[in-house]
Amino acid sequence: MKNPFKNPKAKTYAEWAILVIALFAAAFCLWLIFSQLEILSFQGNIGPIRRHHLFGQMPPGLSPADPSQIRGWMTFRYLDAVFKLPADYLKSGLGVTDTHYPNISINFLAKEQKQDSVQVLDNVINLVKNYQAKPAPAKD
Repeated sequence: MKNPFKNPKAKTYAEWAILVIALFAAAFCLWLIFSQLEILSFQGNIGPIRRHHLFGQMPPGLSPADPSQIRGWMTFRYLDAVFKLPADYLKSGLGVTDTHYPNISINFLAKEQKQDSVQVLDNVINLVKNYQAKPAPAKD
């Protein structure tokens, strides 16, 4: 029996067929990943603030910057971006000395400061609420 891949044309066709199959497989995998993200968001397995960034919308009844939605896994960089806080507002309010700030989570800070994570989370929520309650500075 002859080897079909000794023929240069047959080898080229086989390479193209493998390439096309690989591209379809990659496209299918990407489609599957994004469809699963959407399913997770509808089931509530992705937090509402994170869902806002993934899909550009908030669930009904939530404002885009609702401090009650803050969770311990969130980093201070994330909170600064979502709630439009000054860079060192939470750092000074919580007495953070870690050099990795703002790339640390609330839970990490609580563990580092040997405090209850729920208490630190409540402090963060109160700081954000206080900032939101302040009137915006007047523009010239």
